[in-house]
Amino acid sequence: MVEQVTALGISPERVIGVQPDEELSLGEVKLFPVPAMHGLKAPPAVYDFGFVEHDDRPLYRYLGYVIEVAGVRVYSAGDTIVFDGLVERLRRLEADIALLPINGRSYFREQLDIVGNLDEREAADLAAAAGMKLLVPTHYEMFAANQGRPGVLVDYVRAYHPTLTCYIPAHGRRFTYMKGDLS
Repeated sequence: MVEQVTALGISPERVIGVQPDEELSLGEVKLFPVPAMHGLKAPPAVYDFGFVEHDDRPLYRYLGYVIEVAGVRVYSAGDTIVFDGLVERLRRLEADIALLPINGRSYFREQLDIVGNLDEREAADLAAAAGMKLLVPTHYEMFAANQGRPGVLVDYVRAYHPTLTCYIPAHGRRFTYMKGDLS
């Protein structure tokens, strides 16, 4: 929330709080906040939107974003799992590219107090169901406990969603996508 960011010493005039369905224009960039369902602790694992009360209304604590630049819309989910209404919301926002976590979750990880996110199959299914053109996996190989498998993702996409393109970025390599690519 805004208070947490300003408590870190960032001046309040540089911080903008947003909620789902509040489009924000920042010059040439448009930002569309999307709810995210995230877990904070386990066991038992609890995944929710992190609602906090503020001025007598609940605010979403966990958000992903659809970011539009030069007509291209990118959905950066952050930490999330699929929840009712997410596919429909993403379809309305017409995102081209999905940056989705693939580190997964499981009972055994949650017993070690490791909450997770989408796995490879869920990420592919979400991107395809939401009409994305390109899927880029995230949240793998960064921490020892987050071992998503990009190869499994690629194999699954090829087998079940052949019209979806999957891109595995190489460290330090540039990637360019223009509106209309992969049409």
